Amino acid sequence: MNSYREVTTKIEKMRELGIEPDNSVMEALREIRTPHYKVAFIGKFQVGKSHIINKVFLDDESLLAEGVGLCKTAVTVEINHGDNTQFSYCNGEQIEVVTNPAGEVIAKATAATDDNERVKLFNNIDNAVLAYPNELLQNVSVYDTPGIDDPNEELLRETTYKLLPAMDMAVMVVAPKALSQAELRFLQKKVFSCGISNFMIVVSCKPLDNCDEDDEELLRNQIQNQLRSIGRSDIPVYFYCEDEDGKPLAALSETIIENAKRFTLNNRCNKLHKAMAAQVSAEIAKL
Repeated sequence: MNSYREVTTKIEKMRELGIEPDNSVMEALREIRTPHYKVAFIGKFQVGKSHIINKVFLDDESLLAEGVGLCKTAVTVEINHGDNTQFSYCNGEQIEVVTNPAGEVIAKATAATDDNERVKLFNNIDNAVLAYPNELLQNVSVYDTPGIDDPNEELLRETTYKLLPAMDMAVMVVAPKALSQAELRFLQKKVFSCGISNFMIVVSCKPLDNCDEDDEELLRNQIQNQLRSIGRSDIPVYFYCEDEDGKPLAALSETIIENAKRFTLNNRCNKLHKAMAAQVSAEIAKL
């Protein structure tokens, strides 16, 4: 059962049997009818997570703090669609809302270079949300997360690790080289073990990296061989490149959204199938 047509056929068969779908079945059906996808960007510090989100989803506005000057994200930022650009967050018991914020305002609440300041932000700031008027965000929420090589394990447990099980898909951004042992361990122990199976890798290349098509193919094969060595041969590897003026050379946003749709439909159909099976079993038990 992997299409909306098949789903509705199953629902009608339930009704033919005299079983009206319950709330759990209808909720699962609504998730298929009006999908909204949650996509987390993960990776080591300064590989380009925030940079790609700025370029691809925020129309090249530098709203998220990037890794220049050792800037380190300490607070997960959720990016949603909105009629206007607006940043909101909870600071203790007080909710702060800033309309048309500058990047410095968002950075002050979510990122810092000093480790003590990062811990302070982590302890004080919650629910950081950036609304932005980009149609690409109509059906998707994007999450910018702290680096997976953060030495503060508690911070990672309460941000990146805690977020992953609730995601429809994760995008791991990596530098244009083979995956490090730290990245492979993170995939094995934190990503694949938490139940998220929908996953893609994006290799972030800047103009100075001089990656041509042959280089990309060689690196893609190398990364996929590494992934096979930890038991995954189904993870696609894409490349994000910019020209000399810093403009993206590929429509990565469409690729991400299409993968989220494709990856997630089957899972949501399976969720509906389980809800229907549970209800039918309960009805049979009453007989």
